[in-house]
Amino acid sequence: MGREYKKVLICVDGSDSALETIQYVSNMLPPEMVDIVLFHVRTPIPEDLWDLEKGSEFHSQLAPVAAWAMQQESEIRSFMSKAKHILTEAHFPEEKIIPTIRDKRAGVARDLIQESQEGYHAVVVGRRGFSRLKELILGSVATKLIERASNVPIWVVGKTPKTGKILLAVDGSGEAVRASDYVGALMGGADVEITLFHAIKGIGMTEKKYKEHSITQIDEEWMKKAGTATDPVFHDVRNRLVAAGLNPNKITTKVMTGVSSRAGAIVGEAEEGGYGTIVMGRRGKHKVQEFSMGRVTNKVIQLAREMAVWVIN
Repeated sequence: MGREYKKVLICVDGSDSALETIQYVSNMLPPEMVDIVLFHVRTPIPEDLWDLEKGSEFHSQLAPVAAWAMQQESEIRSFMSKAKHILTEAHFPEEKIIPTIRDKRAGVARDLIQESQEGYHAVVVGRRGFSRLKELILGSVATKLIERASNVPIWVVGKTPKTGKILLAVDGSGEAVRASDYVGALMGGADVEITLFHAIKGIGMTEKKYKEHSITQIDEEWMKKAGTATDPVFHDVRNRLVAAGLNPNKITTKVMTGVSSRAGAIVGEAEEGGYGTIVMGRRGKHKVQEFSMGRVTNKVIQLAREMAVWVIN
């Protein structure tokens, strides 16, 4: 049974940052089984005139607005041509690249969220972009996508992340298994290195202050037990990745103990190890008590400015 085509939505704003995002996708994904939709939400008037649209002042601006709209149309079509060139140079079939320009309806983020519900396997958005009109932080759009498009994986791409190495964060929950299945389905057969990474927090400073005589032994025993508990998850995730067609010789595991911040440990490991992509579940559940993987994920996105973070539903 052949692999099914994967449908990927790349949100673009016409900026150089968006071209860098497309370059990342072109280097990261195997081109044979992927459909790429380049999606741009077109605004009919400049953002500065939104509040004037129905006022008398707006009518005096009709000619400049029309000229602005023509310029924007020309620029986004030129951008789409450059984007297609990047993808075809990476051997993505031209017929599988679909530029889509759609007029703004409910708002940029809402329109993207609505489009994301159309059977996509990934929604890719740059960390930030810049419009010709004024600095437009695309990060706000990315934040809304992560918060509201909870049933589709979101990729938040920083500035020129490296490709070829993936750090898959494992927290001992079913989220890690789902994330590994996702990576395997999308990347199966690709020449990529994957490290399964688990960070274990040490006992906090408050406990250390009041139990300083016995805390070292307790801390060591706790971290050893927590690390051992992750072994079955590592084994399961590794087997799933290998079954999906990834090279077993390029799959490694690492446990870091005694960290003060899981998010800091994940990003620190990615920086030190030269990983351009971090893969995380949207939420997780600790074996002892529930904790919000969402908090860790959001912090990782904030810290990993030069990397791509995949948030898997």
